[in-house]
Amino acid sequence: GPVPHALGSEARLHVLQGDGSQRSPWPQHFPGGGQLALEGVVNGPSPARIRRRLEAVGLRSVDLLVDLTNCVMLETGQPLHAFDTRSIEGGRIVVRRARAGERLKTLDGKDLVLVEDDLVIADAVKPLALAGVMGGEASGVRADTTSILVESANFDPARVRRSAIRHGLRTDASTRFEKSLDPEGALPAAKSFRF
Repeated sequence: GPVPHALGSEARLHVLQGDGSQRSPWPQHFPGGGQLALEGVVNGPSPARIRRRLEAVGLRSVDLLVDLTNCVMLETGQPLHAFDTRSIEGGRIVVRRARAGERLKTLDGKDLVLVEDDLVIADAVKPLALAGVMGGEASGVRADTTSILVESANFDPARVRRSAIRHGLRTDASTRFEKSLDPEGALPAAKSFRF
């Protein structure tokens, strides 16, 4: 139904947990997660109250959609990632092991060459994010984004740490995942994105 939020009066929520898109043949590396789709969102600068809140804890404001994922992380401890649905080929995402030599350009512009020990969040064709560490540039939200997929998951802490160290990417998300998160908190955190 409609989402009462700064995302826009036309925003519509669809909870996708349970559709099989977040199952893994390696539960020890990816115990599970949740995702939801929001359509009709309006991105842009965050309201001053959100910017001040992030700045108070040392985070910079990016835009409304990214800032809301960071607010949820600060409230729940659970990192989220928002994908622009226009970049998702095949209409769904999965968590899988990277293929040796696959490439991913991260949100900070770093070109990664992945190894089989890395977990990625991928669409039908390509990796979209280094799981538990950082999203990819091509799937990130933009100023004209109107439809997003919000992903919330849990990953094996040791695997996240190895990937973060291997690729020289220490992030707020990887720091939290390395400490183990409650697998039961993933879907509630995703759902709190809209409030």
